[in-house]
Amino acid sequence: IRRGKWVTASSILQYLFTNIDSTVIGRLLSADSLGVYQMAYKISTLPITEISDVFYKVTFPVFSRIQQDKKRLKKAFTKSSLVLISIIVPIGLLLFFFAEPIVSLVLGSNWLQVVNPLKVLAIYGIIRAGTAEFPAVFLAVKKQEYVAIATLFAVLGIGITIIPFVRRFGIVGASYSALSGMLVALPALIVCLCKVFKKA
Repeated sequence: IRRGKWVTASSILQYLFTNIDSTVIGRLLSADSLGVYQMAYKISTLPITEISDVFYKVTFPVFSRIQQDKKRLKKAFTKSSLVLISIIVPIGLLLFFFAEPIVSLVLGSNWLQVVNPLKVLAIYGIIRAGTAEFPAVFLAVKKQEYVAIATLFAVLGIGITIIPFVRRFGIVGASYSALSGMLVALPALIVCLCKVFKKA
């Protein structure tokens, strides 16, 4: 129960983080805007997060087995993160720089509204996928609270910015808000990671 409460809390916070933007768009803008935003979100994050999810499923059991050896754990984390980043960054940059031709080719010219939010969300997707190995380490060393704390920062980042950004910039503002949430959570993730490896 002591450990499970943090897992439950992080799951609830993760749900809020991934859904608050769509909820606000649905309330403040039109159903068409929500559809465009969700399509941009899906295109930008699906190929990247699918790769990071595979890495998480493979590395978490490995991290768990070597959790007592902090030096070995740090080395394994560094290697897996570098491999993951070397894969997802090119994909994210491809989506960023060639958003318009990709959207035209995959969805057709009627979906060109997707392009601008897609560019912002591609950067969001890179950061989100690039930090996917952090929770694997935290859970492996039984620091579930670190996952919840980092996710809380992400929720605060998006929660504070989502309404003013959407009102001012529409669905592109929602994309910036999602990115803001990840950027706010990033220092918390790094601090927690340093605590895990401080004696490594």
